[in-house]
Amino acid sequence: MYFPFFSPSGYNNSKINYPEVIKTYIPLDSVSNIKKFLDLTEPGIIIFMRYDLWYNLLYEAKKRNIRTVLANTRYDEHDRTWSIPVISSFRKTLYGMIDFIFVIDEQDEINYRNKLGKENAEILRTGDSKFERVYQSVKKDFTDEEFFPREIIKDKKYL
Repeated sequence: MYFPFFSPSGYNNSKINYPEVIKTYIPLDSVSNIKKFLDLTEPGIIIFMRYDLWYNLLYEAKKRNIRTVLANTRYDEHDRTWSIPVISSFRKTLYGMIDFIFVIDEQDEINYRNKLGKENAEILRTGDSKFERVYQSVKKDFTDEEFFPREIIKDKKYL
């Protein structure tokens, strides 16, 4: 399994430490770089996070029948670039190459369906992975009593 990063900050701050996972840098999004990268890594699926979409990577993945997922994404209703025809057309092309779009909430799902008219991709509501991960970690690792001493919380509700 490969975990490619574009920026040194992402690479250096990742806490991936498993022998079966290879941390690497992703090359610049040129046709030749992406072809070499995909030839080397031979992925069966590519997962993009939030907004980090790369045209040549998506295009080459589509040509090779590599499944693509956009995870943990939001639709920014205040982003006016969707109303600029050239940019909107490019975005629709870009998002049109994605097989699965995992959105955070119901409104994101509605907005993506309306904007993209997505018939070829599945748009699924999955929540925010950052919050889900923290919640699962707390739920798994701590009981209420271990997390907050009983004397502090008593019978009070807490978030």
